[in-house]
Amino acid sequence: MISSGSSTSHKVTWRTAAVVLGAPVAVLSGMQLILPALPVIQADLALSETQISLVSTVYLLPGVLLAVPAGLLGDRIGRRLMFGWSLILFGVAGVLLFVRNDFPFLLGGRFLQGFAFAVILPLTITMIGELWRNQGQLRNQGMRVVGMNIANVVWPLIGGVVAMMMWQLAFLFQALALPLGVAALMVLPDDSRSFRKPNDRVRVKLLQMMRTRRALAVEFTAFLRFVVRFGFLTYGPILLVSYQGFSPFETGLVIGVAAFMATVSAGMTGAIARRVPPSRLLQLTAAGMAGGLALLSVGGMGAWVGPVLYGFSDGVFAVVHSGFMTEAVPASVRAAFVATTGAIKNLGKFLAPTLVVVLLGVFRLDAVFLVLSVVVVSMIPMARLLRDLDTGLGPDALEGS
Repeated sequence: MISSGSSTSHKVTWRTAAVVLGAPVAVLSGMQLILPALPVIQADLALSETQISLVSTVYLLPGVLLAVPAGLLGDRIGRRLMFGWSLILFGVAGVLLFVRNDFPFLLGGRFLQGFAFAVILPLTITMIGELWRNQGQLRNQGMRVVGMNIANVVWPLIGGVVAMMMWQLAFLFQALALPLGVAALMVLPDDSRSFRKPNDRVRVKLLQMMRTRRALAVEFTAFLRFVVRFGFLTYGPILLVSYQGFSPFETGLVIGVAAFMATVSAGMTGAIARRVPPSRLLQLTAAGMAGGLALLSVGGMGAWVGPVLYGFSDGVFAVVHSGFMTEAVPASVRAAFVATTGAIKNLGKFLAPTLVVVLLGVFRLDAVFLVLSVVVVSMIPMARLLRDLDTGLGPDALEGS
């Protein structure tokens, strides 16, 4: 069995926890805080529809192109330096965008922030897996998801308020990443010596590990989950309104409750894993997700219960899957593997609407959701390939940091 322990021994303090768990909340402002301000930015800078779309596109592009190289670099120079300086880069870019507002500069600053975002989110998963062990890891992976879900609600509200006053203030809020970056360089363990290996050795070892059964299971389930998740988010509201007769308000209520249940269940996952082996949890929640999608397609009361069951199950699945991501490979290639899996998730997001459109050429939309439920069922046997990693996360593991 692959050793999944951290390469460094470090006592986790509340400062360390605040930095690692606060960083994803801060960098989610890069998109969620800016979205409500886009129409105001478009009007103020006299931008076309194509130009304003680039403000989001150049931010998301580094996550596709640079996530894997950034992960390799993290495994080369250490997590602390990559994490801390990426937070500082994100915050400095936000301050510069507050000061200067011409369109080319805006795009350049957004690209830099997108690179920092592509580094920080995967690294938080990696570092939680190294700073906390056993159920401690799942508990904090759950807290990460809870914090991000709350940020997804709060940042757009703040963005809408500041956009009505002065849209540049939205970028100034991103300076919150600056003190987090400085704190990261001060309080996180100095792991640079642990990862000083030639890049070619890191790449070769990563490719070797990605061919193992456990790594393939982690990557394939990540891809399928995000195909199904973004198929649900994109076409679930259309199914509810056009096929199930829901009003827009009822649709928003159902989707909102599903998101709330995902947040609640993510926070509960660490406690649940004390009693149920994580690989079994992955199987049970995959079955719950499949059942939720099937109920949604049937309609009636199923249209109310299905999304809630799906949301609750997806919240647990996300946390357990993050734990397996950090356990599946050795520490020497962990950052690159998590970043690679993140890129695979992004591919699933990108392809989801297109795949649903292809299915709509054959099936009605309600039948498409049955097909998606079958896709989720296919993840159940894959979870069996991860059973040997239960010893580091499951009920028999010792609580630890």
